[in-house]
Amino acid sequence: MTDSQQTIMDLLKKATWDLHQKAETSPVEQKLIKGTISRPHYAVFLEQRYLVHKRLDAALRKARQENEHAKAVVHEYQFHTREIEADLRFYGVDPASVQPTPGTKRMAEYIDRIERENLVAVLGIQYVLEGSTNGARFIARAIRMAFGLETREGTRYLDPYGDEQRQYWGTFRAAMDARDFSDEERDAIIDAARQTFITIIDLEKELEERMEEDGASSAVG
Repeated sequence: MTDSQQTIMDLLKKATWDLHQKAETSPVEQKLIKGTISRPHYAVFLEQRYLVHKRLDAALRKARQENEHAKAVVHEYQFHTREIEADLRFYGVDPASVQPTPGTKRMAEYIDRIERENLVAVLGIQYVLEGSTNGARFIARAIRMAFGLETREGTRYLDPYGDEQRQYWGTFRAAMDARDFSDEERDAIIDAARQTFITIIDLEKELEERMEEDGASSAVG
């Protein structure tokens, strides 16, 4: 089957598979999956995701106004800034106090460029982050067990849809596959998806380094 015969979602999965695997096997991701990440470090994880989503939500709103594809694919429930804000407050963090790391700054700059040059590419970013909710729901369960949480409070970002997860992902898939993207648009979306995975890997590397530094400080102390 040629690329022209495959759906956009099939192409995205194929084109990002190597980076997807790398992201899933990172030390931070493994701590999240196993529920062995500490509360403070989990809060740090949320802080940078908050800034990424805050910038992305603004770009998605603009795309919905100016791009026919985004208007058909993106819905209000896909904006996850509010869930992360609630999680941050649950862990005692004021969202307004959060400062970006170098990796987050690079992602914000990348979204700025997309807005200027090719707004449809924002759908590639959304593919990665919306798709991450599939596996994140299982991470949420591990976090709730590890932290002794009895409700979704503190894990709303990881588990935004609850039992409707599969339905919402299916809706996103169908909407993307129904669009008649040009070759140029398709390539831009795929490039943005790959760049998003690279950013996620960078952000988790930064957090890994932060955890190692904190561990070394604790050992010295």
